[in-house]
Amino acid sequence: MPTVTGTWTGAGLSPGGGTYTFTANITENTSTGDISGNAMFQNSPCFSSSNLSGFIIGNGVSVGDQTGPNYQFVVLGLLDSTGTQIRGDYKTGSVCNFDSGTFSMTRSSLSPPPPPPPPPPSVTLSSITVTPSNPNLQVGQTMLLIATGTFSNGTTGSVSNVNWTSSDPNHVTVNSSGLITGIANTTTGVAIMATSGAVGGLTTVTVGQSSTVTVTCDTCSGNTISLSANGGPASIVRFSAMLVNFTGGSETWWSSNPNVISISSDGWATLGGTTGPVTITDTTSSGSGSVQVTVTP
Repeated sequence: MPTVTGTWTGAGLSPGGGTYTFTANITENTSTGDISGNAMFQNSPCFSSSNLSGFIIGNGVSVGDQTGPNYQFVVLGLLDSTGTQIRGDYKTGSVCNFDSGTFSMTRSSLSPPPPPPPPPPSVTLSSITVTPSNPNLQVGQTMLLIATGTFSNGTTGSVSNVNWTSSDPNHVTVNSSGLITGIANTTTGVAIMATSGAVGGLTTVTVGQSSTVTVTCDTCSGNTISLSANGGPASIVRFSAMLVNFTGGSETWWSSNPNVISISSDGWATLGGTTGPVTITDTTSSGSGSVQVTVTP
């Protein structure tokens, strides 16, 4: 219950037909449950004021004054579900009158309720990524694209209400689920766009014969190269790639273990100083190839 400092008013119906009307100013100590204050009686035949004390446990209320030698005033009641009404029984007793009955009190001053918690911030879609990235299809081949969203709270996940479009349906079509179909060979990439509201992402699709990539180590003896016989760490190792049906675009080299052989994205390779196996891969926009090389001491 909140701390209350205010006015409670009530009336008790006397069995003899009389009515006691009183106003009580009461403060509740929520730490101890104690109640203290005073009551003023408008029409009591025996007393005009009473010093009150009591307690609240759960929704039960007990207040009264039994300190005077000649009278008492006690109320026992229950709070209603709203915490604003107290109803119950009262008893009075004095040298001039004994009475009991029912009463009703209304809290006229309450601590304001705490404000409701602020609503959680709205989460909005920041960007869309379409995968696979830059795929290659053959005529008649299909592939399902996936639209993944990045949201304002930093999370990622699926995107609802995605609209899929193709920049060139004569060569690549896309349906409402993101399924693309190769229709005719392309000379340039076809942009497949996924949009949701004002946010979109795309991938570029080509259609035609897949290129083949054959990677060889020109410095190796077979697929083995000696670290000491070829100048030691930082010595250059030459790799070459044979591309078939390559129509242009990006080409990137990659090493599975740069500590054995490191290679730049444009194909410059050097010995790393560590022996062991390593795979060198050349990836193009429409295919990739690799070779495994072992560096010996």
